[in-house]
Amino acid sequence: MALDAASRSLSPLPAVLSHGLIPVSTFGLLSLICSTSLFLWLMFRLISWRCKSAAKGPMNQFLFLIYNLLFANIQQALAFVLNIHALRHNAIEVGTSMCFAQGWFVSTGDLASSVFICAIAVHTFFGVVKDYRLPTVAFYCYSAGL
Repeated sequence: MALDAASRSLSPLPAVLSHGLIPVSTFGLLSLICSTSLFLWLMFRLISWRCKSAAKGPMNQFLFLIYNLLFANIQQALAFVLNIHALRHNAIEVGTSMCFAQGWFVSTGDLASSVFICAIAVHTFFGVVKDYRLPTVAFYCYSAGL
């Protein structure tokens, strides 16, 4: 089926698209559940370690970068879970708030994942090969800039 020129929406969904969106939505939901669970578990562990620890030093920088990578993955997973809306309504409706939200989550999730994977790689290189770690304040400024 071709897109309706007036609405730029696709309704009803062709069978091949409907069948293709089902695994995308399913694995998106699985990714959302797993990533959110790990994110919350890490948050709980970080808070409990901080409360139990006698030394109140800075957070592990690698763990902080992985934590941000998980947050980016949650955004990507949300974008793919929003395909359920298209399946329920048997249409892809362009210009709706759902379309905007899905586009936003895909764009920011992809970019954030790439940025934090690169940051982990650079941080690992400097930590392992050069035996150098950024000072804590510089690291947090660097992370906020990312």
